[in-house]
Amino acid sequence: MEARGNLEEKGDNLEWALCLSQEAPESISWEKLKRSQVEEQINPGKPPFSFLWDDEALPTAICFSRLYLGDEFCQHLIPSQAQVDRALQFAQAEGLALSLVTPYVTDEGIDRLRALFSYLALHCPDAEVIVSDWGTLRLLRREYPSLVPVLGRILCKMTRDLSLAPPERRPAVPPAASRALRRPALSLPLYQRFLAGLGIQRAELDLPPQGLDMTGIGLKVSLHLPYGYVTTGRACPIGSLDRPKREKFRPMDHCPGPCQQVAVELLPSASVRLFYRGNTVFYRYSQEMVREALALARAEKVNRVVLHPSPEPK
Repeated sequence: MEARGNLEEKGDNLEWALCLSQEAPESISWEKLKRSQVEEQINPGKPPFSFLWDDEALPTAICFSRLYLGDEFCQHLIPSQAQVDRALQFAQAEGLALSLVTPYVTDEGIDRLRALFSYLALHCPDAEVIVSDWGTLRLLRREYPSLVPVLGRILCKMTRDLSLAPPERRPAVPPAASRALRRPALSLPLYQRFLAGLGIQRAELDLPPQGLDMTGIGLKVSLHLPYGYVTTGRACPIGSLDRPKREKFRPMDHCPGPCQQVAVELLPSASVRLFYRGNTVFYRYSQEMVREALALARAEKVNRVVLHPSPEPK
């Protein structure tokens, strides 16, 4: 199995990662994850969750070298230690690196994460942890210095206005206005110094419809595709479907996980297609947005692409 992906002549250091979410790694047909089979693995062929790769945009080879396990948006979906153990055994057997994805959390969630961090510090001390909560980062720095913190998408602020047009429909705007809309907070020198002081060397980003201006970003960058998030919160419309009206917008102490079975497309959509999965609204990149994302990798503006399988419930 090849150790890394390749984008033509440039981007030799590009890394491909596969986000497993709550899937058991053994459910992935790993040997089929080659260029000719990737679409089969991530595309169930049912709108709005289907996605077609563009042959002109897709690299000649996608070879994964890293697994992402976990959820960024809900502490009820924090993996169990048994799930982390299975993923780690699978990753080590395949020669893959492991990144544990963590959400924003309450004190209860912090306690669950502490148990997983203790396990990783013992069995995979150099594992990455994608953090979506400043308290989680503080815990890592204080108690688990060997684990590698990565700034998650939730903490990487940018303009997420889906009324802005994707590349195929962008109007002509003044260059200064375009740059302002496309620059994430990571481009600010003050914020970069703040993150460096916290030991952050990598950050996770989505590609918004208006595009990204990566000028001045000194950190390593992971780019997620073909799905980005719009907004999230602890109140969960999907999880509270069967609850009385007065309880529908309260955070839940326990959740059976209906988001693993139900996802809803939002209509009419904005400039890109939208859907609700659990407590989070996602958007699917347009074909031109995927081209733009891969162009950033080809230009070595990002050095990791994180591929999300279709979020359609299994």
